[in-house]
Amino acid sequence: MTINIILLKFLNLKYKLFGGIEMVEKKVVIKNETGIHARPASMIVQLANKYGAEVTLGKDGNEVNAKSIMGIMSLGVSKSTEVTVKAEGEDAQDAVNALVELLESGFGE
Repeated sequence: MTINIILLKFLNLKYKLFGGIEMVEKKVVIKNETGIHARPASMIVQLANKYGAEVTLGKDGNEVNAKSIMGIMSLGVSKSTEVTVKAEGEDAQDAVNALVELLESGFGE
């Protein structure tokens, strides 16, 4: 490994350790009767895409990109299921807050 690669890896690690990259996570229980079907999934994707952070949605240890409708649909989230919203990046806190608010609202259903 060259000295430049080692230095870049060190700086990246230091950046992560000292608050350069924000990571936020929150658990939410799905309230709406029909769970997360196509319409709520598209609402999640649209909202997640407003943020630069990497956003994921997780269920039972499976984590998918919240900017992918196919990924979200593959989770098979039904009513009363606990999901984890996780984001990493500069606007992670804003992304998680917005998505949690959407999930807790029941998608207007």
